[in-house]
Amino acid sequence: MPNEHEAAVLTGESDPGRAAAVLGAATGGTVVVTCGSRGALTWREGAVEVTAPFAVAAVDTVAAGDAFCGVLAAALAEGRDLGDALRRAAAAGALATTVPGALPSLPTRAQVEELLSIHH
Repeated sequence: MPNEHEAAVLTGESDPGRAAAVLGAATGGTVVVTCGSRGALTWREGAVEVTAPFAVAAVDTVAAGDAFCGVLAAALAEGRDLGDALRRAAAAGALATTVPGALPSLPTRAQVEELLSIHH
């Protein structure tokens, strides 16, 4: 799960969708590329899907990727399908940008649920 800049370095592709496809073909697995305020791209079984971002008043992007990755992993571990897990991860990443700093910005489950309920 690289961000778009890491995916470009790994593949030589500046387009995140093409980079995800290259990584997916190389690994044979599902690849998620985070794209900051533009959401995320997922390559799976030859197709690229977009996870839309949540519109928030961002003040600091530190730890947004960590929040995204952590919530994605937790949601998958809970048995949620990939689409739901990605939506939850996008909500967490967005929320993390609304608070300055790293640890203080990591959202709680309740905060993620609240944002999801507003944008169902």
